[in-house]
Amino acid sequence: MDTLRFLTRYTPRLAKKVYRRLFGDEQWFLAVNAGRPLVDSAMTGRPPAAQLKVHHAPLGRFWADPIPIIVDGKVWVFFEDYSFASKKAAIACAPVSADGDLGAVATALECPCHLSYPFVFEHQGRLYLIPDTWDEHRVICGAAAASRAIGAENGRCWMA
Repeated sequence: MDTLRFLTRYTPRLAKKVYRRLFGDEQWFLAVNAGRPLVDSAMTGRPPAAQLKVHHAPLGRFWADPIPIIVDGKVWVFFEDYSFASKKAAIACAPVSADGDLGAVATALECPCHLSYPFVFEHQGRLYLIPDTWDEHRVICGAAAASRAIGAENGRCWMA
């Protein structure tokens, strides 16, 4: 009886762990509102789901923290690309077409540590990418820093 009780209690937990290890259980995705108004007619503050194009990450990954930016009139999205196998994320990017389709996804920045929340901005004609690297608490990859809050005042930039 104790064996049966043990199996009924722990088998679902074990199955869940195995599933997570093999496939990952977080199914985050990117959704693009293809140039239509962001507020629906009911003024709910959300676009109707039918207006959104949903893009799923490949198996074993999830995409999060999308940050869009317009470069030379073309929309790009930068985002966290998490790998369940490596247990860390890189920053990826892809062009977004006018109808909301994603172009080829490419790695924009990869480091030995986990990267997330890509803060992308243009300053004086140059693009900058500062991902969240909170676990590192230091500048990494020669271009990234732990803080992602940027400001400019009197011709100078600062990080908070």
